[in-house]
Amino acid sequence: MSARMRGGAKLAKYLNDVQRNATNAKRVSVGFFRDATYPDGTPVATVAAVQEFGSDRIPARSFMRTTIAERSRQWPCAAEAALRATRCDARQALERLGAAVSNDVQQKIAAITEPPLAPSTVRQRLKKGSERPDKPLIDTGHMAQSVRYQVDYSDD
Repeated sequence: MSARMRGGAKLAKYLNDVQRNATNAKRVSVGFFRDATYPDGTPVATVAAVQEFGSDRIPARSFMRTTIAERSRQWPCAAEAALRATRCDARQALERLGAAVSNDVQQKIAAITEPPLAPSTVRQRLKKGSERPDKPLIDTGHMAQSVRYQVDYSDD
C-alpha cells in the first residue's frame, strides 16, 4: 500500500509563518513611561508611585498592585484568546493584551474611593473647579489617561 501526500509546500509555508509570527514580539509592559509628564514637567510615574505606595502625608491608594492581585489570573486566558484570534501573531496578541491590562488599571483608578481625600485637598480642588473634588486619584484625569502599554520586539 502506498500513500501520496499533496500540499506539503503549503503546509511548510504555513508552519514557517506561524513560527515567525509567534516570535515577532517578546513582552508587553504596562504602566507609566518616561514621556508621560504633567504640564509642569513632573513625571506621571512619580505621582503614580506616591499614590500607589503612599508617603508621610499621603496614604497609599494601590491601583497597580490591586489590579494585579484581582485580574492577573485572567490575563493568561486573555493572552491565549488573543493568540487564537490573531492566528498566533505574537505582536498583535500582545497589543491586544496590553490594551486590556491598561484598561484594567484605568478602571481600578476610577474605582478607588478609599481612603478618602483630606478635607484640605477637597477644598483645594473645589477652589480650582474640579468636577470630582472628593474623588481619590482623579483630579484632572491625567494619571489615568497616561496608563499605556509597550510591546517589546527586541531579543534582549
